[in-house]
Amino acid sequence: GPGRRGQGKLGRLKGRGHHAELEVVGSFIERSASAQYMVPAFGHPKGVLTFLAGYAILNPATSASRTYVASVRLSRRRLGWRETFSLSWQREAFRVATDSATSTLFLPGASWERTRSDSRIFPTSGIRTRLDLQGAHDGVLSSASLLRVSAGGKIVRSLGGRTRALVRAHGGPVFTNEVRPLPPTL
Repeated sequence: GPGRRGQGKLGRLKGRGHHAELEVVGSFIERSASAQYMVPAFGHPKGVLTFLAGYAILNPATSASRTYVASVRLSRRRLGWRETFSLSWQREAFRVATDSATSTLFLPGASWERTRSDSRIFPTSGIRTRLDLQGAHDGVLSSASLLRVSAGGKIVRSLGGRTRALVRAHGGPVFTNEVRPLPPTL
């Protein structure tokens, strides 16, 4: 359906390359707001420490939820990959069919992503691969235990001129003892 998205960037805060981003989304399915604050060269010459906070009201056809998120991430280049370690806290009140619940999850995670292409702006040949791991343990600031593993990829190939073919795939399992306490956004 129709919607609006607004984004703002505040660059070069504190004179050391710190910057912030704000985003607001409004549509029939999603209403959300988030803010990020990034600190460059943290712990590594090309490392970035990011603080994020956000709120979302989601109403897709199969569920409804209100979510609060706070996280901190440390990203850096390592052996040709973008490596990211994160600590996220998520509180979500949700309804799926006749079931409703509130979950609180403390989710440590790690991800690795590699992109190879002939152009960063308009690639005509390239590949991106990504692996994500995220988990929570009941009793350690979480209301459920889980391990989420996901992998994805994207391939871009030229079909001649400025015409390209894009192929994407993304998926992975969530391991848990009980599905009911898990929010639909996971």
